[in-house]
Amino acid sequence: MSVNEWSNRWLVTFNPTKTESMVISRKRQSIQPSLNFDNVQLVNLDSHKHLGITFKSDLTWNIHIQNLIQSGKKIIHILRGLQYSLQKSTF
Repeated sequence: MSVNEWSNRWLVTFNPTKTESMVISRKRQSIQPSLNFDNVQLVNLDSHKHLGITFKSDLTWNIHIQNLIQSGKKIIHILRGLQYSLQKSTF
């Protein structure tokens, strides 16, 4: 059953221009086939962020951890700026 048949059967619609593909493999050189959906060629991704978690095609966490570090640095920078303008009890 194709994705089109499944979506028609279950009354689910997909936007082929927003759909992307990612091959998940631990091999160093994985084959990424060119996939078409409703005559639109899908973009192959190396990583994808979904619900706050960054998934990488080789199942490593490097990109996700770097994103967490950057987010933490931004919060720490804001808190450092506030430490002299707020009272200790408020801080």
